[in-house]
Amino acid sequence: VGRKWHWVNVLRLDDDELSAGIHREDRDIRVLYLDGAPAGFFDLKPHLPEEVELAYFGMMEHATGQGIGRWFLGSAIAAAWSHGPKRVTVQTCTLDHPAALPLYQKLGFAPVAQKREIVHPLPFT
Repeated sequence: VGRKWHWVNVLRLDDDELSAGIHREDRDIRVLYLDGAPAGFFDLKPHLPEEVELAYFGMMEHATGQGIGRWFLGSAIAAAWSHGPKRVTVQTCTLDHPAALPLYQKLGFAPVAQKREIVHPLPFT
C-alpha cells in the first residue's frame, strides 16, 4: 500500500524504529482482509488530547474499484471518533491517489491548510 503514491517515510526506518512506532500504546492500526488476504489498512494516532489523526489510510490495488474503500474509510473515521476527540484530522497531498481528497470531503473532512514540501522518492527496485 502506498508504493505507487511515494509513501516512503516508513521505508526509511530501521526495524527497531518501525517496531517501536507500530507498537506504541497511542497507536490504533487496523487491517482490512478480503477473502483472507490483506486488502487495506488505516493508522490512527490519538496523540493529542483533543485530536485524532488519520495518519494513513490505504487500499491495496486488488481491492480498489469495488466500493470497499469508501466503507473502510467510514470505519476508520468511526474508529477515530471512538477515541473521544473534539476533531479528527487527515493529511493528503498531490502524490496521493486522485480520489483521496474528494472521498475525504464526501465523508465530512474540509481543507483547512495547504503547504509545499519536497518529497524524495525511493527508487523502485
